[in-house]
Amino acid sequence: MYRILFTFFIALAPFAATGQTDSLPIPVAVATQTDSLPAPAINIAQCRQNLHRAFARNDRPDVQYWLDSLRRLEDDRYLALYWDERWLLYLWLENYAPLLLEVAQHNSLAETLEMYKLPPPKDSLFDLLDTRMYEDRLYLFDQVRKGWLTAEERAFSALLVNYLLRLSVEEADKRRSMPNWTAF
Repeated sequence: MYRILFTFFIALAPFAATGQTDSLPIPVAVATQTDSLPAPAINIAQCRQNLHRAFARNDRPDVQYWLDSLRRLEDDRYLALYWDERWLLYLWLENYAPLLLEVAQHNSLAETLEMYKLPPPKDSLFDLLDTRMYEDRLYLFDQVRKGWLTAEERAFSALLVNYLLRLSVEEADKRRSMPNWTAF
């Protein structure tokens, strides 16, 4: 009788075992189709739209909320915000502690790991951040100067503002249209 029960339980063992789940990311070509987006990608896209609207309204608490939400949605497979978008938002929100911590930890390995994540949807979030913050760059420099930072942190933050903000399109167009007097 014991042999029969032993054989019965041995025969049931494979059915009770659980298998390993698939951890391979969805190819980017598949993830760009809106009809087949996985739930995290949809959530990231919606949060980015809400962040875009909150920033356009100049609503700092909402921007902080959506920034925190996007940080929670980011994992080993999905990238919710690019590093420059996140750093610009930290500067705008005057969150210098996480900004300086992330900048200190940012290296080529971090950038390489981000390359293997599924990117956020293509939207105009960075363009909005860059354009508006470029227009308000004097205010940003003043806020950095007034912040509770050491002299080195102030100097570095001011350099970071200069580094992150691109030249506005209008200023680049003016430079191209100006005559090159050194050529004469």
